[in-house]
Amino acid sequence: MTESGRNWQLLRGDVVLGTIVQTDSDFPWRNGTFVPSPAFAEFAQFFAAAQSFTDRDEYDTPESDAAFNAIFDLGLSIRDVDGDELFGEVMLNLTDSDVSWRC
Repeated sequence: MTESGRNWQLLRGDVVLGTIVQTDSDFPWRNGTFVPSPAFAEFAQFFAAAQSFTDRDEYDTPESDAAFNAIFDLGLSIRDVDGDELFGEVMLNLTDSDVSWRC
């Protein structure tokens, strides 16, 4: 399977927060379309807070660090459904249904 069309899941522990269909990649980043599960609602505010700093290109302030660390502290992982491989540490940017990540 090519990178495009590959299926992924965003997880917190064994809870699926959403599914991702990969649209392309620009090593080391992958891009895709995110479809949240109902469980994602509990964590959406963390991603919205981080995105507000990304939109302003603001990465090195105590406030932006706190927003990005709040996501990291969730202990998220991402699973390559097609390859059945789990990645325990992931960097993730999420805006509405657009997602980019590296693992």
